[in-house]
Amino acid sequence: MYSQPGTHYFHITLAAAGTYLMTARQNGQISSIKMVCNDGTDVNNIEYMGSVETQDFESLRLPKSQNFPKYTTTRPFNLGDQMEYVGYATINGSEVESDHISQAQNASQAFVLQFNVVEIPQDGQPCPGSHTVTDFDGNVYNTVQIGNQCWMKENLRSAHYANGDFIEMNQFGFSGISRYAPNNDTSYVSIYGYLYNWSAVVRCVYYAGTCGSYANPSGVRGVCPFGWHVPSDAEWTQMTSYVGSQPQYQCNDSSIYIAKALASTTGWESSSSICAIGNNPSDNNATKFSALPAGQYYSTSSYIFLEFGTDAYFWSATRYSGYDANYYDLYKNMAKVIKAHNNVSKGYSVRCVRD
Repeated sequence: MYSQPGTHYFHITLAAAGTYLMTARQNGQISSIKMVCNDGTDVNNIEYMGSVETQDFESLRLPKSQNFPKYTTTRPFNLGDQMEYVGYATINGSEVESDHISQAQNASQAFVLQFNVVEIPQDGQPCPGSHTVTDFDGNVYNTVQIGNQCWMKENLRSAHYANGDFIEMNQFGFSGISRYAPNNDTSYVSIYGYLYNWSAVVRCVYYAGTCGSYANPSGVRGVCPFGWHVPSDAEWTQMTSYVGSQPQYQCNDSSIYIAKALASTTGWESSSSICAIGNNPSDNNATKFSALPAGQYYSTSSYIFLEFGTDAYFWSATRYSGYDANYYDLYKNMAKVIKAHNNVSKGYSVRCVRD
């Protein structure tokens, strides 16, 4: 009926108290509002008052002498009536209902309506329901959401397995299960975590031939706290593939130049290579994964610590073949994340993923 564009005004009176739904339809579109009437006027009426084109809404009001009488009520129900209360809200762009409260109402009462809101995971933010995780030793780790996965934001620094079993600390040498201080300096552990050989990581003497996992999720708790596990090669690939698919994490619009997005902004030696981690490290860490260059423990005849400040090595839970297992490396001069394999006696960093 009112086809001209603009805002149109109506004066509505209702015959009885209640909740009413008013709906307008035009060009196949529908818009509705809820109206609550505390008391009726014995008249149902809708009167068109004009449009906003007049630029003077006050002129659209009825003269005061012609306004319909207004009614108030302190209680639009009788005491003892069975009442139901529900709230509505728009949260994260969606309309949600509160929990319903249903009861016989015998007196005035204030209600708190509870909304069950599911926290939406967002990249770079603490994981919903797991902002932190605590290991057996009481170390508290921050977490980070990346795609559909929840990762530790820090390198593991536990000296015990989740059940309390001790992990032997070695300065030099190799016993079946060992951990090492980065760069052979225990003062680095609080920031860089420990380096662990692969047998310690998966908690399995490798030579038994049944260690590790190719699955996603891996199902290998290994050195991780309860509720968390060592990521398999498939889980690392899931994460790096997701990061590569997001333009905000790419360098020079390349889906494989994502190392800077995963590396921390501190601790790295400098590099002149474009898109390399060490080139303008203040631009790193778009994902908030915060990879730190803890280097590696290299168990040769000389038992040495290498590449502190230049490389971040992370074990996977996946065996490669022979005496090798898969790992991921972020290197100061590289824009890519390097996937490779090495001997299980090496000492690398560990990140855990939530079950």
